[in-house]
Amino acid sequence: MKKRMMELVDGEYQTFKAKDGAYVRENFFNTPELKALVADWTDDEVWQLNRGGHDIFKIFAAYNAAVNHKGQPTLILAKTIKGFGMGQSGEAMNISHQQKKLDVESIKRFRDRFGLPVPDDQVEKLPYLKFPEDSPEYKYMRERRMSLGGFLPSRRQKADALTVPALDSFAALLKASGEGRELSTTMAIVRIMNTLLKDKQIGRHIVPIVPDESRTFGKEDTYRQYGIRNQEGQKYVPEDNDQLMF
Repeated sequence: MKKRMMELVDGEYQTFKAKDGAYVRENFFNTPELKALVADWTDDEVWQLNRGGHDIFKIFAAYNAAVNHKGQPTLILAKTIKGFGMGQSGEAMNISHQQKKLDVESIKRFRDRFGLPVPDDQVEKLPYLKFPEDSPEYKYMRERRMSLGGFLPSRRQKADALTVPALDSFAALLKASGEGRELSTTMAIVRIMNTLLKDKQIGRHIVPIVPDESRTFGKEDTYRQYGIRNQEGQKYVPEDNDQLMF
């Protein structure tokens, strides 16, 4: 199993979660040894297998190992799911970055999945939830916040200043937001990144990286322009079956 997992690329992990348990069984547990591991599992049980990046026990264990490891830096690779909790409304799908709203039924499924204390008659109001101040969770978070320097921590360090582009360099972004169209945060950061990459002063300090789909963020044109590519070609089937690497 470990060997199979280490062969997968990020985009393939995304495709698994954008499908269903039967797809995962066929394409992940795809050797006799792996099939035997889930032979008595239903497709729903296969589907409910949790990613390490969403498993609080694995996250704690990883950070605990990192802070106690001495003598060299530690890197934690957390496997997570894009749009985690959105279900059929966008979980593991490219559209999840552009999703601004969920319908009531999707919100109810989200509430039920994570056990949120919101009654049916309050779901549409999307009430803000927080821990009571005398709860163990609240006390723990406050203690950790204080140990990190308080609510407004500061980092003191010296570095050469970079010349920031003038505000009018982002005129296209400001124009789009002033035309009555809603601009998602994803599209805003894409346009900001394009402007910074083209800037002669700061552009050379920026290195874009594509972990899976550049198209997820609407950046396929940017990467074509700057010639970023995978010399080995695309190594997985994306969830929307589109060819994305070049």
